[in-house]
Amino acid sequence: MIKYILLLFCLVVYTTGQAQDSLFIGTKHHLHSAILKEKRSYRVALPLNYYNKKYTDSKYPVLYILDGEMAFDYYVSIVRFLSKGVYASIPEMIVVGIDNTDRTRDLTPTRSQKRSPDDSTKILFTNSGGGTDFVQFISAELAPLIDSAYRTSGFTVFAGHSFGGLAATNILLNHTDLFNAYIIHDPSLWWGDQYLLKQSVTRLPAINFHKKRVYLSQADNEDKGSFDEHFESIKSFAHICDSVNNKTLTFKYEFYQNEDHGTLPLPAAFNGLKYIFDGYAVNFKHISKDKELLIKSYRSFSDKMNFTFKPSRPMLDFMIQYFKDNNKPEEAETVTQQYKYFYPGFRE
Repeated sequence: MIKYILLLFCLVVYTTGQAQDSLFIGTKHHLHSAILKEKRSYRVALPLNYYNKKYTDSKYPVLYILDGEMAFDYYVSIVRFLSKGVYASIPEMIVVGIDNTDRTRDLTPTRSQKRSPDDSTKILFTNSGGGTDFVQFISAELAPLIDSAYRTSGFTVFAGHSFGGLAATNILLNHTDLFNAYIIHDPSLWWGDQYLLKQSVTRLPAINFHKKRVYLSQADNEDKGSFDEHFESIKSFAHICDSVNNKTLTFKYEFYQNEDHGTLPLPAAFNGLKYIFDGYAVNFKHISKDKELLIKSYRSFSDKMNFTFKPSRPMLDFMIQYFKDNNKPEEAETVTQQYKYFYPGFRE
């Protein structure tokens, strides 16, 4: 049901009402990459409260997603749904979708070729192996541009599917500190005679991940011809991640029995974001029993994430108003005092 609800939400974003008010999900931008020597497009969706004058001191995590022309819309819908209201399970985020020009070139870590299974005279992936330049484009050009143009907090999440999952795995293993968390959907770990899978055997135990969180999802692609190697390589990667038991990495693997390679990203994006930010949500109604609930909860969550998080100002405003409306002045004052702890310049 989740995926159908989210699909409906995506459609609603683009639907104009009877009053013909315009609705939009984000904006598209361009930059010339000196590294890739070409014009690149990217998409940006800002939190709905971003331009509210009351919250101009707020800063936001950034979610970078590959295949922006396809994945941007549903990721933005999921982020806005999960970060909405006082029961938000993830923080409000800036979403950045990176559009493709040459997908195979950019998302593959090594040069590799293979014959087409449908036509043995045709060679596939002849322009592969540009992953190093693409990672440099993100780290040296795109990310600094986003940080300079928007109010970013410094916490970043990277998400990719298929070849995008391959690229995400490559960054996790070889450019580990570029992002704080990773969402990897059905990665093409068969690539290059299982190049990254073999690399993970030595890299995963040795890296200090500094409490990074990784969500790995896999579709039910078993016994589907050429997907056999694809299926087994992901299973093997999940097993390696579990078996090395690196205490500096928090890892979760989920198998989606009722999804295939094409349908997996939508439900797995929803679950992946919830996993990455597990512990962010706080039942504020319990504050009457624990007057330091918010401080303790976000202190604990920040320690788990190795990054300082705090409740959003819209969320705190809602809590105060809720308690006032329900004739609970002591609870309202308790939240007000914790508001001042998180935001020292706060004035009612």
